[in-house]
Amino acid sequence: MEFYQDRAFKAFDYIYKRMDDLYHAISLKIGISDAAFLVLYSIAESGTGCQQKDIAYQYAISRQTVNSASKKLEENGFIQLTPGKGRNMLLTFTEKGKEFAEKNILPVIDMENNAFNTLTEIEQKELLRLAEKYMTAFTKETKQFLSQI
Repeated sequence: MEFYQDRAFKAFDYIYKRMDDLYHAISLKIGISDAAFLVLYSIAESGTGCQQKDIAYQYAISRQTVNSASKKLEENGFIQLTPGKGRNMLLTFTEKGKEFAEKNILPVIDMENNAFNTLTEIEQKELLRLAEKYMTAFTKETKQFLSQI
């Protein structure tokens, strides 16, 4: 079997993996799992709390992963889970979680904003346009393969 990956795509893949590695390093630095980081990040980003299903959808991770991370964060006193509609849970910060987020999550959001703002407005729009175009094409390419599983 011969394997071939386009050089340009290999570079794109490398960039994606480096970004993923940065978020993993941040999670390790602040002493939480990658999934816990996403939960806390989502609550901080929303400002008022969010549902587990929305976190799972936004970050393309399983609801079980979000649920496990949420339960651990609740046990550690960072968040509280409030029943919502059906089986949905609303996640909000406790005082301890708010303090943790202010110290560890909000600076990451600032770093992301600062990095994104090194691009001009035109570059930002182009980056988003191209990323969406690629994702749409890749989704189309994988549709048949995924339907066979």
